[in-house]
Amino acid sequence: KKKKLIDLEIKLQISQIRLAQIGLDQDDEKFIALEAELGILKEIAKIKKGIVDEEEKTNLAKIKGDGLTQKMAAREKALSQTQTGTTANRIQGLATLAGMDPTRDSLVKKDTETEEQFAGRQSAADIADMRTRVEGFKGVLGPAMEELKKLGPEGELVATVTMGQFAIADSFMFVAQEFERGATKMEKGAAIAGAVATTISATASIMNAASQARIAAIDKEIAAEQKRDGKSKQSLDKIKQLEKKKEAEKRKAFEQNKKMQMAQTIANTAAAVMGVWAGIKDPYIGPNLATMVSAGIIALGAAQLAIIAGTSYSGGGSSGGSASMPSTVSVGKRRDSVDLAKSQSAGGELAYMRGARGTGGPENFRPAFYGKKTRATGGYVVGEQGPELFMPDRPGTIVPADDTQEAMAGASNVTFNINTIDATGVEEVLEGQQGNIIGMLRQAANSYGQEFFEDVDETIYTSPTARRA
Repeated sequence: KKKKLIDLEIKLQISQIRLAQIGLDQDDEKFIALEAELGILKEIAKIKKGIVDEEEKTNLAKIKGDGLTQKMAAREKALSQTQTGTTANRIQGLATLAGMDPTRDSLVKKDTETEEQFAGRQSAADIADMRTRVEGFKGVLGPAMEELKKLGPEGELVATVTMGQFAIADSFMFVAQEFERGATKMEKGAAIAGAVATTISATASIMNAASQARIAAIDKEIAAEQKRDGKSKQSLDKIKQLEKKKEAEKRKAFEQNKKMQMAQTIANTAAAVMGVWAGIKDPYIGPNLATMVSAGIIALGAAQLAIIAGTSYSGGGSSGGSASMPSTVSVGKRRDSVDLAKSQSAGGELAYMRGARGTGGPENFRPAFYGKKTRATGGYVVGEQGPELFMPDRPGTIVPADDTQEAMAGASNVTFNINTIDATGVEEVLEGQQGNIIGMLRQAANSYGQEFFEDVDETIYTSPTARRA
C-alpha cells in the first residue's frame, strides 16, 4: 500500500511538471530544469520504495522473532511440566512438546549470512528441539526411576544405567549442535571435552552401581549361609571366603572409581580452559585475562588430581550380618613338663601335676582359694594374701590376718638349746626333732607370706606344735 501511494504521488508530480513544459522549447533552460526535476523525482521514488521494503523486512523479522520467543517460552513451559507433578501431567507436557512446530520454521535468514550458514542454524535448531524432547522423556521416566531405586541395588543399577544413557546422549547432541551452528574451534573443543567428562561421570556411576549390586548379592549369600548353618567349620570357612570376595569387590570398585574420577577431572579441566578461550571475543575477556584464568583452572585441576591420587582404600566392615557364635571355647591345658632351673617349689610342681586348683605353671604354682579337710591336731596358717591362723576344732574359725600377725609376733625367732658334748649327740637331737624344726621354720616363713615345705607332713617325724596344711 505504501508503494502504491508513493507511485501515485510521483505520477502527480510528474504530471504537474509535464504541464509546466507545455509551450516551452526543449532548448529552453526552464524546460531543461523541469526535466532534471523529473529525474530527481524518480530517484526519490526508488529510495522511498527501498525504505518501505526495509521496513517490511524489519517488521517481518520482528513478527517472526516475537513468534520464536513465544514458541521458546511455550516449549520451556511444556518442558517444565514434564519435570514435576504426576506421571499423567508429565506425559501431557511431553505430548505438548512433541506437537510443537519446529523451531527452524521461525528462523529468519540474516543478510550477513550465506545459505550454508543459515542451513547450519536450522540444523542446530532441529538438534535443540530433539534435546528438549529427550529431556522431557527423561522427566516422564523420573518417578519410575525413583521407584526402581527402592527395589535395592539391582533396581538402582537399572535406574543409573537409564539416566546415564540420557546424560551421554544429551552431551553428544550438544556437540553436534555446536558443530552445526558454526561454533569456533575452541567452542567445539569445549563441547567435546564436556561430552567426554559427562560420559566418564555416567560410566563411573554405572560401574559403581554394578559393584554395589554384586556386593549386595554376596551379602545375601552370607546371610543365607548363616541362616542355613553358620556354626560348623565348613560353613564358617565358606562365610570367610565370601567375606574375602566381598572385600576384594569393594577394593576393585574403589580403584575403578578413583581412576574414573581422575579422568573426569582432566576432561573437566580441559573443557573449562577451552571455554575460557572460546569467550576471548568478548570485550571483557582478552588474551591476558584468559591466560591468567586458564592458569588458575589448570592449577585447581592439578590439585584435585593430587588429592584423588593420594586417596587409598582403607577397607570396610562386614555388612553380611553379625558374626556367628563360636562352637568351641579353649582356655588352655596343663603342661606335662617342668623347667627345673626355674622351679620355685617342688610342692608346687607336684600339686600342679596332680591337678590341684590354683594359678601359674609347675614352676610357680600357687594354690587357689578353697577349703580342705584339716587334720586332728594343731593349728594351720592360712590366707594366701596374708597369714591367718585356722584352728581345726569343731566348729572351726579363721583368725583375721591382722590378729594373726599380732598373735604370731615374736614367733619368727627360733633358738635351739642343745645340751651335749659330742657331735653325735647333736645329730641325734636334730634327727629326733625334724618335725618340730620343719614346723617352726614353716611358721616363720608363713608369717612373711612365704611357703616352706608346704606339702611335707611333719607329723611322720614328730608331733609338731604348729604346722600348716
